[in-house]
Amino acid sequence: MATITLDQSYPRIDAYWILVGETLKKVFGVQDEKVVELVKGLQNEVQEGSLEEQVIFYHAEPLDVAADLAGTDKAPTSEQVSEYLKIAKEAHWGLRKLPAEAVS
Repeated sequence: MATITLDQSYPRIDAYWILVGETLKKVFGVQDEKVVELVKGLQNEVQEGSLEEQVIFYHAEPLDVAADLAGTDKAPTSEQVSEYLKIAKEAHWGLRKLPAEAVS
C-alpha cells in the first residue's frame, strides 16, 4: 500500500515558513535572529509530528502561527491584518482577488 508523505522541500511548505517569518518581522516587530530561532524551532516540531498532524497544522493561517510565536495573547489588530495581507499578496500566498480596502 502506498503512503503519502509531506516532502519538506515542497515549495508551498517553504513559502509557508517564509510567510510566517516575514509576518513575525514586519507585523509583530520580532528581530531577525529571534525569527530564525522561533521559526526553526516550530518547523522542527511540526516535522516530528505524524502526517495527519502536519496536514492539520498547515491549514493554520500563517498570521495566526506568527502571532502565537510572537507571544501575543490578543487577536491581531486591523492594522496588523492589513500589513499581513500586503505581505501575503506580495508572496502570492493563496490570495486571489482581495477587496481593495483589505490591503489599503
